Amino acid sequence: MNNQILDYSKLKQQKRILISEEKNGMMIWLGNNETIRKSAGQVFFNTANAQLESVAVLPQIALPGTKLIMELYRFDEPSKNWGEKIATTEKLVLSGDCEEWLFFSFEQQMLDAAKWYGFKMICNEGQVAIAEGVHKHGEIGANSMQWTANAVHDTGHFHKDFHLAYMVALAA
Repeated sequence: MNNQILDYSKLKQQKRILISEEKNGMMIWLGNNETIRKSAGQVFFNTANAQLESVAVLPQIALPGTKLIMELYRFDEPSKNWGEKIATTEKLVLSGDCEEWLFFSFEQQMLDAAKWYGFKMICNEGQVAIAEGVHKHGEIGANSMQWTANAVHDTGHFHKDFHLAYMVALAA
């Protein structure tokens, strides 16, 4: 997991924080139809008080007319429970969006330091394959987990050995 602080203070800009897991090589299909019923998400630990600028995922394949909804939540890591939903945004995923980072913007959303957050992706229209990766033995990320479920409101399962390919951009 990459959790670095880029210091732009000499340029009189805000510090930028990037939380990401970009290694990938596998895909997880999302959809809600007779072919596939799957939602997925990622939980992560935030290290600084910062404003969320965007969350990006890496779609690999999308059927025409695919809409992807992203919901942002507070997350209780010890109990593995999704907390309060704090934001929602959506994007139409076009074929030209595939194999490139797809950015979801969240306006004026502050995240607190030393807290867990997570996002769920819901695809009720169409189908999309999102890039995911697997951690090598011994490199399991202590500060993130992938979540999968057969329906967005299911409890689902958390996976420390898998992760979505994602980036969270914050401004401190």
